Amino acid sequence: MGKLILMGGGFILVFIGTLAGFLAMNGQLNAETLQRFTDPESYAESQKTRMEEAKANEPALGDLASQLNERAKALDERNIALDEREKQLQQREDDLAKAREDLEMLQKTINESFDVAAESRKAQLQTIAITLESMEAQSAAQRLEAMPTDEVAEILLSVKDKKRGEILEAMDTETARRVIKEILESGT
Repeated sequence: MGKLILMGGGFILVFIGTLAGFLAMNGQLNAETLQRFTDPESYAESQKTRMEEAKANEPALGDLASQLNERAKALDERNIALDEREKQLQQREDDLAKAREDLEMLQKTINESFDVAAESRKAQLQTIAITLESMEAQSAAQRLEAMPTDEVAEILLSVKDKKRGEILEAMDTETARRVIKEILESGT
């Protein structure tokens, strides 16, 4: 019987040695593991204490849910603010497009008015030129000398060549020189 006890004890030592070797190879041979095998009640008590401490240190699930709800609410508020800004931006872009369209229409109207005014002025100068052709050269020269040089040049360009020469000859020499210079600079 002694042999049997000796063999049983040897078997237990071999088992413990094998178990220790296996735990060492897995990296789990530490004081906690040894305590688990040698004093299971003390190990269970320390695990219970450790879990209670962990729970005490963790925020409560309700707190996490509350924080998530607050963040979701903040995100919703930001999204609403972004949507509002986007609407304002779109409105400003629409207003800008309308203003640009109005400006283009105004520019077109102004251009048309300038064209009408230019045509009207041209017609007036043509009428004056026709009137000057029917006047005596001396009388026409006196009337033209009172006008700005550039206008006199434009009017005289519409008068027939022979009559233009007579009017220029009847003008004061200095005035005639300025008018001829203006005619030459106008390029026509």
